Amino acid sequence: MASVAARTALLPVAHGTEEMETAVMADVLRRAGARVTLASVEEGPSRVVKASRGLRIRADVSLSASELEKEYDLMALPGGMPGAARLRDCQPLAEALKRQANSGKLTAAICAAPAVVLRSHGILNGRKATAHPGFLHELQEDSTVGAATENRVEVDGNLITSRGPGTAYEFALAMTEATMGKDVRDKTATPLLLAREIGGASDDLPITVVSPAPPPPVKKEGEAIKVLLAVADGSEDMESVITYDVLVRGGASVTIASVMDNKDITCANGLGIETDGLIQDFEASEYDLIVLPGGMPGAEHLSKCKTLISMLRKQKESGKLYAAICASPVVVFETNGLLEGKKATAYPAFQPKLKDPSVIKSRVVIDGNCITSQGPGTSFDFGLTLVECLFGKAKAEEIKGPMVMW
Repeated sequence: MASVAARTALLPVAHGTEEMETAVMADVLRRAGARVTLASVEEGPSRVVKASRGLRIRADVSLSASELEKEYDLMALPGGMPGAARLRDCQPLAEALKRQANSGKLTAAICAAPAVVLRSHGILNGRKATAHPGFLHELQEDSTVGAATENRVEVDGNLITSRGPGTAYEFALAMTEATMGKDVRDKTATPLLLAREIGGASDDLPITVVSPAPPPPVKKEGEAIKVLLAVADGSEDMESVITYDVLVRGGASVTIASVMDNKDITCANGLGIETDGLIQDFEASEYDLIVLPGGMPGAEHLSKCKTLISMLRKQKESGKLYAAICASPVVVFETNGLLEGKKATAYPAFQPKLKDPSVIKSRVVIDGNCITSQGPGTSFDFGLTLVECLFGKAKAEEIKGPMVMW
C-alpha cells in the first residue's frame, strides 16, 4: 500500500450531506492508502456538519481558499439533501470542480450530487452519468448531458457517478481502482466482506434465524422506538454510520453514546463523530435496542465500559434486543458472558474465539433477542434486519428503494 500513499482526495461536506455515502467513500479510500480530506463548506469556526439523518460529522478542515488551491488526484461529492444544494451553492468549490474536470483529473459524485452539483456547473456536458432515481430525470431532461444511465456506477473517462447509499461501496471501489489500480482495489475490497454481486469476494451467505426475534415493540401513539448506539475511539466508521442511518430511515430515535471521557470520538479510519453524550448520561433510560459497531480498538473500549456492560446484561435479561457486528460479538459479547445460550457470527478473524461456531457462515444471525453480523460489507443487511425486528418486514422493504439497494 505504501506505493499509493501519495494519492489525495478531497471530500466536501455540508449540512444535509448523506452520512452513509460520506463514511463509505472516506473509509474505503483511506483503507486503500489515500490521504482523504473531509472539508466543510459551512461558514463559521465549527467544522461539525449535521448530516441528512442528523449525524454530526466532524470535518477535517474548513474549505478555505488555501485548501482549494491544492491539487487533488480526486474530488468526490456525497449526495443527500439539502447537502448537495449547499455544495452547489459554494462558488469557490464550483470553480475548483471545474478546474479539476478540465485538467483531466478524477471527479466523482453520487446520489443527488451528479444532478444537483455537477450538472448545474456544466461538468456533465457531453458526458455519460447516472444519479439517484429521484434525480435521474434532471439528467434525462437536460440536452447538454451526453447520456443518463441507470447503471449502479457509471465511469466515463475521468468522471465517475453513482446512484445512492446502496451503491456507495461499488462507487468507492471504482474510485479506488481509477486512482490506484485494480490490484489495490481488490486488496481493499476483500476484507470488507462485500458480496460478489457488488464487486466483493465473499460468498453469498445467508441470514440465519436460530430462533425468531421477539415481535416488534408496541408503542403508544407518538411514542418513539428508542435505540442506543454505543461508540468509542476506534469504532469502525462504516458500521457505525450505516447502522445509525438505516435505523433512522426506519423510524427509530437513535441516541449515540460515547464510552470515552468525551463526546467527540474518532473512528478507526479517521471519521470524526460528535455523539449525543457520554454513556453515563443514558444509563437510567430504557431502550428497545442496544447496538454496537465493531472496529479495533473500539470494541475493546466498549468491552471495558462497566456502564455499557451493565446495560447490556439488563437488556439481555429483559428479553429486549441487543446487537453487535464485526469484532464486537466476540470482544464485547463473548468476553462478558452475553452469548450464554446464544449462537452468533462475527468478523472472520474473530470467529475462532466464539464458543459455538455452528452458524458463523452467516451474514447476520438472529437468535431470539441477540443479533450479530460479520463486518462492513454486511452492515446494510445488519441494519435492515434490525429495522425488520423493530418495525416489521414491510418497513425494511420500504426503505430499500430510496437507498438503491438492488
